[in-house]
Amino acid sequence: MNLKGNAVIWNAHWEALGGGERYALELGTALRNQGWTVTYLGTCQFPGPELRRIFNMEMRETDYLSVVSEGEVYQLASVADLFVNASYGSRMRSPHLNSIYICHFPFGIKVQHLLGRMLGKALFLHGKSLQVSADFQNNILIQEEAEVRCNTEIEITLNSQTNTWSIFSENSNYSLALSNQKVSLKPGLYFLQKKSKNPLTLKIAGFEQPKVKNLVLHHLVARMNFKDSYKQVWVHSNYVKYWTNKFWRRNALVVYPPVSIDKRKSNEKNQYKIVSVGRFMSKKAGHSKNQLELVSAFSKLIRKSSFPWELHLVGGVSSAQQKYFDKVQRKAKNLKVIMHPNASLSELDELYSTSTFYWHASGLNQPKSQPGRFEHFGITVVEAMSKGLIPLVFNVGGPAEILQKFPNLLYSSTKDLVEKTIRISEDDVINLKQELMERAEQFDSHNFHQSAIANIEQLRIFKIPNHEK
Repeated sequence: MNLKGNAVIWNAHWEALGGGERYALELGTALRNQGWTVTYLGTCQFPGPELRRIFNMEMRETDYLSVVSEGEVYQLASVADLFVNASYGSRMRSPHLNSIYICHFPFGIKVQHLLGRMLGKALFLHGKSLQVSADFQNNILIQEEAEVRCNTEIEITLNSQTNTWSIFSENSNYSLALSNQKVSLKPGLYFLQKKSKNPLTLKIAGFEQPKVKNLVLHHLVARMNFKDSYKQVWVHSNYVKYWTNKFWRRNALVVYPPVSIDKRKSNEKNQYKIVSVGRFMSKKAGHSKNQLELVSAFSKLIRKSSFPWELHLVGGVSSAQQKYFDKVQRKAKNLKVIMHPNASLSELDELYSTSTFYWHASGLNQPKSQPGRFEHFGITVVEAMSKGLIPLVFNVGGPAEILQKFPNLLYSSTKDLVEKTIRISEDDVINLKQELMERAEQFDSHNFHQSAIANIEQLRIFKIPNHEK
């Protein structure tokens, strides 16, 4: 299949220089390798030099456009062949159905669920220039292309003598060609595509003219149903897939993030050297890497083991999180804990090449009612594995998924973390390291490119044109 076309990738956070930015940039590279023309959109000035410094990846200045609003993004994307919304927290609706939403983790959950329950028997309709009316027999009439989210089984009838409508979902595809032809749709998300400019009407039975209160509720819920305007939703792990299905009712596609796999031979390892990488961020700020808890665990480790252990904490420190960093530093006083704030890539590479253990603590002591606070994937865990380190990770979230075949590397508490670290340090780990490096290779850029392009091929099977301008 010829994949050549124009793709637009939107991200409002290029300056964050995190995993989401690497993901979007790598996706653009995969598309370019297939013959696509790729345009990156963002709100900052051209971020190419910083992206090159952090990720050693290229973004050409001619491929980047700075915008001031999602309105501009919408206009630019509406004339493209493919639109990718890779901007964390975006509620922007897609300008057409050839689109992908990169979901880092589903949000806007509680309010949407509450409003949905208030609406009861709900049918949510969306479209660029949606024309909807209701007749006196409690039927909804649709004159234009739309997306439909139904909470109950519905019956759709074609009310026209000419041409057809196509109705398709993530798992089914229907075509209505005859007057009064009917199809029953189970609860779910459907895209309704008109195949002609002629006046055509689809009739959905059993939904009365909405009251003013329900119109307001429908508008509020529709604001949060932006996700239903995208043909595909991608997530970083099966952990995020589970919660996306539960909270957003979307059967998302897992496309694991690309990880830089370095196969160079490491320096001589220090058997008792532990490294942990992640931004310094308190629990109040959200996605904490729990450095305070790691220092507590290290204090327990040196009390239980007489070996010369050392812990290296590496991560960015923003001005907003300086107090948290200072708190970690005070807690680590008189311990062999070495802090590496805002470390360079060469400094991190040196730490990886000389360390034996990698500790990861995102999600530790977090309430299960807040699944977004657990690690969604764990890029640094895979990076460490690829460099011959032995990771120990909290047993919920993306890292636990990565290491599901290595249960001895999953822990449930700081006590468990300490005991497993000591136990492993006493074993012969040559075979374990080799198995971990082989597992890490499954997340390299080549596999990411293959998975991404395979999904895009599936997306384009429908050959959906842009909405008429």
